[in-house]
Amino acid sequence: MKAKLLQVSWHERQPIWSIDISPCTGHLLTTSSDRVCRLWSFTIQESLEYNLEWLADLKGHQGTVNVGRFNPQGNIFLDNEKGKSEDLIATGSDGGTIILWERVMNESFVMIDKTEENLQRWRIHQVLRKHLQDVLDLQWSRCGRYLISGSVDNKVIVWDMHNLNATRVMEGHHHFVQGVAIDPLGEYFASQSADKSVRIYQKTRNKNGSIHFPCRKSISKMENTCNSPFSLSVTDHLFLDDSHSCMFRRLDWSPDGSFLICPAANSVESKAQRKPYAATLFARGHWEAPVFQFLGYDKPATRVKACPLLWERTSSTREQDDLVQLPYRVLFAVATLDTVFLYDIDEPFPIGYIKGMHWEPITDLCWSPQGKYLLICSTDGYLSVVYFDSHELGSVFFASHSDKEQDEHFIETQSSSLVPPKKKNCTDTLCCCCSTRYITQWVTPRPKRTKTMH
Repeated sequence: MKAKLLQVSWHERQPIWSIDISPCTGHLLTTSSDRVCRLWSFTIQESLEYNLEWLADLKGHQGTVNVGRFNPQGNIFLDNEKGKSEDLIATGSDGGTIILWERVMNESFVMIDKTEENLQRWRIHQVLRKHLQDVLDLQWSRCGRYLISGSVDNKVIVWDMHNLNATRVMEGHHHFVQGVAIDPLGEYFASQSADKSVRIYQKTRNKNGSIHFPCRKSISKMENTCNSPFSLSVTDHLFLDDSHSCMFRRLDWSPDGSFLICPAANSVESKAQRKPYAATLFARGHWEAPVFQFLGYDKPATRVKACPLLWERTSSTREQDDLVQLPYRVLFAVATLDTVFLYDIDEPFPIGYIKGMHWEPITDLCWSPQGKYLLICSTDGYLSVVYFDSHELGSVFFASHSDKEQDEHFIETQSSSLVPPKKKNCTDTLCCCCSTRYITQWVTPRPKRTKTMH
């Protein structure tokens, strides 16, 4: 594992609020306080030598652009064959505006600024207006039809690309919505707010065929924790309040949909400890209590990003009678304000961490589609990269599954993949020490198990 700060003036050293890499074209998108979204062609070698080309500026927002995301299916408004090779981008900014961007295919009638004559031409396909205040996070569904947005107006909105309108507006949160995440299997989506809660919504279809997204669970406190050896009780909140410096709480699902990881959590250890912050992991369908908690952070966790690939298990990984009974490994990164921790779901402690790369708070993370590197952005206006050597992470199991039969199989099987085994000699079916709702393991970083990069 190698790390490098990319000393490029990405947005004239203005804060960078989000980064994303297109699964269709491989292009890199950055958004900033300069009201511009910028497209790049970025490649990097194992020696950390990189090539960077400025491709386009997307200008149209009237305020800071807080987030930008590529549609995973490309430009769905073009025919299938052509759309797969072209990008569709959604960006959200201060003021509540969301813009859909597409590349101009016929440039013969486009007015060209001489300073940008060598850049690609992009235009606004649609402006989505429903939010009353700043949009802080966006995410596309894997099928590309739905876009989810979270805003400072405390609302979560589901946008349907078939008719380009807000199909559902959720008003359950009581404070800023700072992160949203869509289940890759298309069954759930989640939102996290400064009101100390995570809300889980489930896609349902009525008899008349209309689609709804009712809230199935609002997670804020522990449930069924009698006889728990941990200090966090049913009266304590799992997540941080708005007194902590967290502009974003960007949560994420594993690429197979088997679990959801949420940042900005309170540690289960003593509140008097020096490292009171954590991230929590929930098993799919079991929302009453987390299965794991990742501890040891001295600053709030603000971003979680799972690697889009699944990795083969090896003889050195856990046996099948352990808690995580998946046929593959999942890798993910958790960013605090100044450190990025790397985790393997088969390992009880971080497999590495990166600290000291940025001068200002970290705002977003992004894995390359091939899992070869991780990009980190910050309010200092710079990006850094963490590169993994060949076979350092192992062999790829398979990329994010795409066929319907696999989707149905995962929905049926993976909801129980993190369920703890029943304790011996226990006959009480309601005992929380045996229930799937019980917290089964807490994970604390150990410096001796990590690799420090400066």
